Amino acid sequence: MMNTYKKSSLAVAAAALSVTTSWAMLSAPKIEHRAAVILHANNAAYRDGLYQARMDAADGSRSTPSVGRWSTDKDRSAFLEGYREGISKH
Repeated sequence: MMNTYKKSSLAVAAAALSVTTSWAMLSAPKIEHRAAVILHANNAAYRDGLYQARMDAADGSRSTPSVGRWSTDKDRSAFLEGYREGISKH
């Protein structure tokens, strides 16, 4: 009787570990996406890129993004990322 109890306990523990591992693997991309959304929400250059893309899409013109509005490479990169995302949504 003791042997059956140990086997059942091991089976339950293995199943719980499997479910926990699967949940962790599936939720990781969601957590990364949320972090990226928060990061972009606080980035003025990224938001400006989104805005410019929406304006261009509304006018029907898809011009070259004006990255010169931003002085650092980091800001220019964020602007382009926001612009590309904004254009791809329209």
